[in-house]
Amino acid sequence: MKNLTSEKIQGYELLDSGHGKKLEIIAGVTVERPSPQAIWAPRLPESDWKKATSICIRKTDGGGTWNTVETANPKFSHGL
Repeated sequence: MKNLTSEKIQGYELLDSGHGKKLEIIAGVTVERPSPQAIWAPRLPESDWKKATSICIRKTDGGGTWNTVETANPKFSHGL
């Protein structure tokens, strides 16, 4: 089986994934958003997931809304 990797994207880091979500840093903001393909258990403790300052809440129609706890980077836009 071939291992697939991608080029590093400046300003982006995948911290963890699992239970249908992923935890990322995007432009300095810690974000939790849906990832239906992530069916495994996360490796980081729940305390790390609670550090997310922006959380996407998925709607049943496939869209979502953002719950922003704190704006760490005022120039960051969710694009929604």
